[in-house]
Amino acid sequence: MGSKKFRGVPCVYCAMRVATSADHVFAREFFTLSERSALPKVPACAVCNSQKSVLEHYLTTVLPLGGRHDSASEMLSSYVPRRLSKNLPLHRQLYDGRISVASTANGASEQALAFPIEHTKLEEYFALIAKGLAWYHWKVLLGNDDVIQVTFLTHAGERYFEKNLLNVSAFQVVRGELGGRTITYEGRQGFGCPQVTVWRIEMYGGLEVIADATSLSTKARSIGILTGPRSS
Repeated sequence: MGSKKFRGVPCVYCAMRVATSADHVFAREFFTLSERSALPKVPACAVCNSQKSVLEHYLTTVLPLGGRHDSASEMLSSYVPRRLSKNLPLHRQLYDGRISVASTANGASEQALAFPIEHTKLEEYFALIAKGLAWYHWKVLLGNDDVIQVTFLTHAGERYFEKNLLNVSAFQVVRGELGGRTITYEGRQGFGCPQVTVWRIEMYGGLEVIADATSLSTKARSIGILTGPRSS
């Protein structure tokens, strides 16, 4: 669907202003050039599109540093250096904040570099992602009367999410793989209320986000999102 067909409908991100263009739910810059076909697009107003782009400029530079997917090497060598060269303060922040942490790859424990990330920007961005995916798949518009909760799923959180939220009956279920599994997601819509949705998203082959570098129990490899009406 082209951008002209989106004009005049509500923006999926604010649910108030009229959309003026199409926006990729997941920014094209998260993917290599060969992976950018058939990415989900939704209607967005100029204000929300601009605000989302600011988050994407930051996250498409930082998140690839932890990539574990097939295109990780290409992303790190061909894309990230150019982005860092355009944002020297961020480059310095990442360099000064890097630390060595224990990691697991192919079942073996090893040391890896970890870089600081602003968790609030991740939460804000994935709340927008939930809005975009809900509209793209089910034409559900999440507005100010709805709540969106973003959670970084630890190993224990994954088990709880799987058992209590993803393995229950749902009105509709959707699964997506973008860019050769660069990003994968699963979504479920509840019965009776279209705004009740559950999402689990994995980026870059299980990108690890650590809340506390001294405790591996805080390591998260996927993101869980819940949406629904605000309680009266």
